[in-house]
Amino acid sequence: MTVAGIVCEGQSDFAILSEVLCRLWPETEQVLLLQPILDSLDRAQGASGASGVNAWCMEHRGKLASVIDSGAGPRLDLLVIALDADAAIDAGIDDPPKHPSAYDATRLCSKLRTWLGGLPPELLIVIPAMAIEAWVVAARYPRPANPETILRPAHYLVDQGVLFLDTRPKRQHKVIKPPEKYRGFGRDVASRWPRVAKRCREASRFERKLQRIKQRAGA
Repeated sequence: MTVAGIVCEGQSDFAILSEVLCRLWPETEQVLLLQPILDSLDRAQGASGASGVNAWCMEHRGKLASVIDSGAGPRLDLLVIALDADAAIDAGIDDPPKHPSAYDATRLCSKLRTWLGGLPPELLIVIPAMAIEAWVVAARYPRPANPETILRPAHYLVDQGVLFLDTRPKRQHKVIKPPEKYRGFGRDVASRWPRVAKRCREASRFERKLQRIKQRAGA
C-alpha cells in the first residue's frame, strides 16, 4: 500500500494534487492532508495559505523523518509540500519577478528547502507557477499556450465563467473555491495530464521528481 501526505495552502490545492498523484502513482491507496488541519465541517483550523505552509515547515524543521514515520499511523512513501508561486510572493516570502512569464520557481523551491533542515528522500517540493489553477487552464483550454504566464490563473477561470468572485463586503475580488468544483478540476487535470505537463514546466518537473521517488521506492 502506497501512502502519501500533502502539505499545501488549502483544500483546493489538495483536491488537484491528490488526483494527480493517484494517476501518476496508481498504487497510491491513501492521500493524507497534513496541512491545513480541518475540523468536522472541513474548515481550516489555525494558519492556512502560504503562511500556514511556512508555519508547518518551521514547526517540523529537522523533524521530517518523524513525519514520514510517526509510529502512530501508516508510514508515508511520499511527502509533498506545495506552495503556489503567487501566494508566496503575496505573503512576502520572495520578491515579485520582474518578468513573470520567465519566472523561475526553483528560486522559491530553494527558499522553502531552507525552512526544512534535513530533506528525506520521500520529500517532493512543488511550486506551481503562478498557481495550481494554471494546471486547470492547461487541461481545459487551448490558450494561452503557456498558462504559467497568467499572473492570476484563478481569475482567468472566473473570466471563463467556471469560478466566481465573492461579493461580500471586504471579500470582493476574492475567488470562491468550492471543494467540489476543485475535485472536478482535479479529475480534469489528472485525465489530461500529458497536456498539462507539456504546457506547464512546473507540472513536468513535479512528474520527474515523482518518478525518481518511485524508482527509489521500487515502484
